[in-house]
Amino acid sequence: SSGINAEYGGSEQVLLGLVAMTTDSEGLYAAIKLLTLVVNSNARLQQDMEKGGYEILALLLHRKANITTTHVLQLVASLGSCSGLITHPTAVKVLLSSFEIWRGAAEEIQTQLCTCIYNLVINARNLEHIERMEV
Repeated sequence: SSGINAEYGGSEQVLLGLVAMTTDSEGLYAAIKLLTLVVNSNARLQQDMEKGGYEILALLLHRKANITTTHVLQLVASLGSCSGLITHPTAVKVLLSSFEIWRGAAEEIQTQLCTCIYNLVINARNLEHIERMEV
């Protein structure tokens, strides 16, 4: 997998296109898994995602809320946090703190989202990031 990440010559549009093309929960999980693997291991792609890619992903997730699973939400959360620490504040702000994205998702997913946000908020090491997010 590191070979794929190091050699990846495309852009976030290719990965977001895969997400857009999914029609079922398994496909959505696979597309989000690939996106998180590549973005979390590629600093250039992380920067590109911060320039509008997270907003596009948020729109896609909103449109696919009916096929979203708790596993997909876990992957999405990993774009902005790791082990309870905020690693990419923009991803957390855009993907996790906007409840509108997840409105059409199952109650189980909404509950998991609230738990995820709660765990980020109670971690004192995240305080500076949270204050700057203006959510």
